[in-house]
Amino acid sequence: MMTIEAINIVLLILMFAFMLAAIVLKDVLKAVLSLAAGSAVLSIIFYLLAAPYAAVFAISVTAGLITVLFVLVISLTRYGSNGEENIMSRGATKKDE
Repeated sequence: MMTIEAINIVLLILMFAFMLAAIVLKDVLKAVLSLAAGSAVLSIIFYLLAAPYAAVFAISVTAGLITVLFVLVISLTRYGSNGEENIMSRGATKKDE
């Protein structure tokens, strides 16, 4: 049976791997999802360290709200496959030609 120390070490390594992947990844969306996963693991660590309020704050704000905001901003500022700028990033509509 795994002891609490072994579980904490595994969770810390997992959190470090997700956070490192968030820094290293070139695709912004994958980096944001990796950041969310690392924050979720951090909230599990907080809960195991008997800090349930910190765990709830970490899971709701960092893994939830910040991730949603990042994904929303990424979706509004992405360029199209043909190199054209997304309409939403300019705040304008296409004109009829």
